[in-house]
Amino acid sequence: MRKANKLLPLTSVCDSIGCDIYELDRMVWRVVDHLDIKLPDFDIVGLFDRVFKEWVSGRNNNNNIGKDLSAKMVKQGIFVLQCMIKWYMTTGRRPVPAVVAVLVFVCELNDVEISMDDLAGQLNVAVATCKLRYIELLKCLVDVARANLPWGDDVNVKNIMINA
Repeated sequence: MRKANKLLPLTSVCDSIGCDIYELDRMVWRVVDHLDIKLPDFDIVGLFDRVFKEWVSGRNNNNNIGKDLSAKMVKQGIFVLQCMIKWYMTTGRRPVPAVVAVLVFVCELNDVEISMDDLAGQLNVAVATCKLRYIELLKCLVDVARANLPWGDDVNVKNIMINA
């Protein structure tokens, strides 16, 4: 945590100081426990916003995203994340794979190329977990579409992008 109450992930700290994430995590929890510090709740929306901005700033210049499209994608991603929270898809799970899944979904929705493998590698999370969260997201969106859309019976995982 920084002075401005902004998110500082342990993976970034580990990269800076050159130590193992599990060792740093154990040390942080021992210090927090010893000092009886009350940490704030995790902000998955803030994490999505930070990851998206880092991804856009670190992109190749081949597929530049304009400010309008970037703002639209952030709003879409935040909406999908809030829906995932409402549907209890993030409860008791690691948040970073869910953020990766939402970012990939939003990019595919807006015809922007992205590699889940590269993004998961940058964020130090398992690709398999990200793919599972992505599949769960698609299935949940299909279930919601079937329950709420008049043409919901025609929606499936393969054509969810057309109906999103």
